[in-house]
Amino acid sequence: MSAPPTTLLEALPDNVRQSLKAKQFALKYPPGAQILRQDDSSKDVFFINYGKVLVTFYTERGNKLSFTEMHAGQSFGELSAIDLERRSANVLAIEETLLTRIEHHKFEALLRSHPTFAHFVMCQMSAMIRRQHNQMYELSALDGTHRIYAELLRMAKNGAPDNGRVIIDNPPTHVEIACRINSHREAVSRTYRALIKDGLLEKHSRRLIITQPDVLQQRIDKRRNGK
Repeated sequence: MSAPPTTLLEALPDNVRQSLKAKQFALKYPPGAQILRQDDSSKDVFFINYGKVLVTFYTERGNKLSFTEMHAGQSFGELSAIDLERRSANVLAIEETLLTRIEHHKFEALLRSHPTFAHFVMCQMSAMIRRQHNQMYELSALDGTHRIYAELLRMAKNGAPDNGRVIIDNPPTHVEIACRINSHREAVSRTYRALIKDGLLEKHSRRLIITQPDVLQQRIDKRRNGK
């Protein structure tokens, strides 16, 4: 029995995957480039071959909120391809990024023709809903300090394990972290200093090291349980 797919392209047959990787479907973006704009009418889906993007959106009052970073192997744009509504968020390249573009009409045909692909997309949608639910819960149930802990643990999921520690290369700035958790830069700086003092965080020029992720999780759990 073959292993289940772990990426959008892996969920497709080899011949389809190879055709999508052809040159005409490859798009390269430099750092800082806008890939998608909130409310635009494009409908295509994008797969990240390499690089990193940031997904953000603005509230009706013009406040910038930041959802998440996405890395190689992940995809975005599925919502508009499915419901044909306008884009719900902005997507910017954080570093040089190579994408595979799947035109929305081809994406719809793939959903109809390949059950494994359709199931993978449904799992992706479910994961996105759960992630947003968790973030909404954190905004209502956790104070700023513990929301920072939670954001660090989210970042750790894409980090490099190192004997119980997690190394995060090129981490977001304090301002970007603050946007993600509805806080402010000073609170992030203050929390980082406290974590460094406690020996739970190490900060280098372009690297963060979470030395004891389990302790951060324990602190969050205690806060949730009112202890």
